[in-house]
Amino acid sequence: MNDILIDNEGKIKTQHGDFRVGESDGQHMALLLMTHPGEWVEHPTTGVGLSDMVLDDDLLYWEHEIADQFRADGVIVSKIKLTQENLDLDAHYNDTKR
Repeated sequence: MNDILIDNEGKIKTQHGDFRVGESDGQHMALLLMTHPGEWVEHPTTGVGLSDMVLDDDLLYWEHEIADQFRADGVIVSKIKLTQENLDLDAHYNDTKR
């Protein structure tokens, strides 16, 4: 999917005074991981809030939460393996639902 692109600081990317548009699937998944429920006004239950996982040792809970949030957004999840240091994820958007 193409959308307006943002940089790593959350600022909109621009080029020649216009918003940059490009492939945004990875960006959408990253935003789902980073944002917490309640941050999306129109979708208050959306968001994983992965920063809350930092001191949590229930990694299975977080794997399920990621899978649930991704599936609700139309992402097909093939693999999720989470450790305290790494997230190994194989997922892509289901193009037939967009």
